[in-house]
Amino acid sequence: MEELQFKSLLACSDGSHCSITNTVSHSWVFASKVRRDFAKGAGPDNSLPTLMSSFCSELGGLLAIFYIIYRICQYYDVKDGKVTIYCDNKGALSKVFGTPQAGITPFLSTDCDLIELSHQFLQTLPVTYIYEWVKGHNDGKDKQYKHTLNHIADEVASGHRTHPPQGFTSKSRPLSHPGHKVHVTKEVLS
Repeated sequence: MEELQFKSLLACSDGSHCSITNTVSHSWVFASKVRRDFAKGAGPDNSLPTLMSSFCSELGGLLAIFYIIYRICQYYDVKDGKVTIYCDNKGALSKVFGTPQAGITPFLSTDCDLIELSHQFLQTLPVTYIYEWVKGHNDGKDKQYKHTLNHIADEVASGHRTHPPQGFTSKSRPLSHPGHKVHVTKEVLS
């Protein structure tokens, strides 16, 4: 929490997808320049098998970061802070952090539910967020700490996808975001 309030929090998300088994998992890593990768985790991404993709897993990682920050801010009554978020998927970054399109078009895109939920979280976070694309699997001479975080997130996501924790169930869900709404209409048949 101190990193968030002192504006030094770093977060990185990644995903892992296997098209043969249609298994997908996401991961997240929290760190700062002082405390290296102090928290990390992973989880499954659930969808129809035909909709499973690396894009879905990248969105899942970003959404996990937003959810964790949201809960930290709520629990500790954080009113101000800053986080820098890294992700190696330009498409996920542009869909989540870009300006949403008006009309029905956004709801016809792949994983529109994850994108919409991400937008809702971003609107409620009381902290400043900066996002940055990071080149994945960068082992070149200009390797920086953000590349290390991406490598860790990649390993965590792949590890969870290939070897989920014993007894892990994907049926349990986190608490819903307060902005999440379901619309039900009554149709009268004549």
